Amino acid sequence: MCRVITGASFLKVEIDNQKKIESFAVDLAKHCKTGDILGLNGRLGIGKTTFARAFINAIGSSLGHATETVPSPTYTLMQVYSFGSLEIYHADLYRLENLDEIWELGLEDSFHQGITIIEWPDRMGPFLPLSTLQIFISPGKRSENRLLEFYGCSDWKFRLTREKMHG
Repeated sequence: MCRVITGASFLKVEIDNQKKIESFAVDLAKHCKTGDILGLNGRLGIGKTTFARAFINAIGSSLGHATETVPSPTYTLMQVYSFGSLEIYHADLYRLENLDEIWELGLEDSFHQGITIIEWPDRMGPFLPLSTLQIFISPGKRSENRLLEFYGCSDWKFRLTREKMHG
């Protein structure tokens, strides 16, 4: 069972360039497994797709696959990447017009079949699973910096803080 941690984030990292954001996504990928859901939050252009791209390629590379072209699924709403027995579902819900589209996409099926990354997860409203690791990306102290704040259930806190993740 997932006990939801409310209030303060359990992990905050300020990152000073895009390469480090990608490196952090690679580190996070090492801690993920089938059934995990990542919610990427932040304003337009803040780096959500950059983070997702690095994460997807880290998983693929760890399984011996070549680097994938990972476009933003803004217009298709969801892209699926197959790496042998593992699938990664990458959804961008920015253009979601109503909650019925979640069911039409089959997004709820992805929650059990692979790893799911959702940009703009707030668009799912009450249908976003409580077990989602919420990652908020915001501007840092300098214009090129990004602050990553992690919120999630106690299982995520345990997995991500037992080994120090770097930034």
